[in-house]
Amino acid sequence: STQSTGSSLSFGLSHMEHIINSRSKAIIIGGTTLVFGLWTYRTYVALTTPAPKQKAPLEQVYGKQTPTQIQVESKSPLQDFFDKQLLTVERICKLFELKVPDLLKIRESWLEEMKLGLETTGSSSFQMIPSYVPILATGQEKGSFMALDIGGTNYRISEIRVKGNGELEVGRKDHVQIPPKLLTGSADDLFDFFAESVKNFVQHNTESSSSEIGFTFSFPVQQTGIAAGRLIKWTKEFRTSGVEGKDVVNLLHAAFQRKGLKSELHVEALVNDTVGTLLASSYLHPEKPTLVSLIIGTGTNLAYFESMNRLKKWKNAIPASGKMIINMESGNFDSVKKLALPRTDFDKTLDAESTNPGNQFFEKMISGRYLGEILRVTLNVLARNRVILPNPDQASLFDEKYSIDTQVMSQLQGDETEELTEIERWLTSIGIDWSTALDRIIIKRLCVAISTRAAYLTAMAITGVLTHLEHNPEAPVIVAVDGSVFEKYTNFADTLRAMIQELGFKNVELRLTTDGSSTGAAITAAVISGLDIEEKNC
Repeated sequence: STQSTGSSLSFGLSHMEHIINSRSKAIIIGGTTLVFGLWTYRTYVALTTPAPKQKAPLEQVYGKQTPTQIQVESKSPLQDFFDKQLLTVERICKLFELKVPDLLKIRESWLEEMKLGLETTGSSSFQMIPSYVPILATGQEKGSFMALDIGGTNYRISEIRVKGNGELEVGRKDHVQIPPKLLTGSADDLFDFFAESVKNFVQHNTESSSSEIGFTFSFPVQQTGIAAGRLIKWTKEFRTSGVEGKDVVNLLHAAFQRKGLKSELHVEALVNDTVGTLLASSYLHPEKPTLVSLIIGTGTNLAYFESMNRLKKWKNAIPASGKMIINMESGNFDSVKKLALPRTDFDKTLDAESTNPGNQFFEKMISGRYLGEILRVTLNVLARNRVILPNPDQASLFDEKYSIDTQVMSQLQGDETEELTEIERWLTSIGIDWSTALDRIIIKRLCVAISTRAAYLTAMAITGVLTHLEHNPEAPVIVAVDGSVFEKYTNFADTLRAMIQELGFKNVELRLTTDGSSTGAAITAAVISGLDIEEKNC
């Protein structure tokens, strides 16, 4: 199911053959009873018979009035409908199709944006933010640290002991849900909530003696020091006022004071989750170089270890290592020039209806927050244009934004039952009591097409960074990965690995680094605590 859309007909046939051999079902259409076996046979013929030369108009996929000429034969109304249904869906799936030459062309733009972002500020879709972390972990760092991890609507607090020899010991760990009202509230209210959660953690963790904090703040931050940085802009549906342009560490320390926390409690390192994942992998696996890290969960981002001679916009003293970890903020790729990514009408609709239109184009095509929404927008259009489902009124069941979670989409794609009964059960659960086998095949096909495009674009991004680093395609390298899409989405990781190979890099190990944002915060604090004053203040 991870093959390109060119394999779609054989995919459909295999399911049709299963269905033909299964029991017949009676279907009432317009008052006429048709035997299900006959219907599936006619559909089977539609799949296997080459289209004749005669042309007939079919409205464009997105419901516009301009017709597209599709090769179909003048047949019975039912047969004609099946032909149009199949051809329309194949046309849609091709909109999501990307081949190696397409990806290589996109990669050229990716490399140009990387170079531009390293040289200037504001002209590239990549922020290319210096992390102020000049070294990777060696695996021998030690110390006890509190890790605060804010990357979405879950806020995590952990006590982590870095023991050396690549070993960690995770003590108490709290997961706190951020109230939705704080996502659009004030800065003081949000950071007071963070501070109050830390206060409760400290009070119930009497064995803790950690006063040094690794603070993972997984939003675009312009760092001005290893423990200082201003929020550039909110992402991930956060819209809290009074934070953008402010130093988030100062906001946190001020909240600590308001809540009466001890004055020695302080942030040792401000970390992006992608930077933390890179350092976590380098600590846990020092035997092989970790040069790149990827987050692909609710959102997406990349970080990597860069040479300072490429970082032209850096104005401070050059660290002794001559290197620095760069936080790319890669989810915004192509949101400035808007020329590289092949965005479909479905992508454009999703963007226009999002809370941040015109931003995060790349993230909206590959991350867990948006994959299910792309499917919903597509199904809505197909249902309204009677391409799927017999009753166009059922299209309203796909009206609610973000009503299809990416986890559900993964389950639909993973349905391997003969008649796609898991998909049928899901349709029933949302109020669609009757569907054809072809409807269910189409839904699975769309899941495969959308997720495969996401995996291929992710492979382009990883190989783009390795190409920028001039990494030998045959040399071993670890890419540290964290996030639910990579870890849990059906066939995503295998599809990603296969395309990385297709793009020329034969020895890339995608190493799942779970909880890299929290453990990475503690490891970053341990790395930074071992630097001398000059290195800390570079």
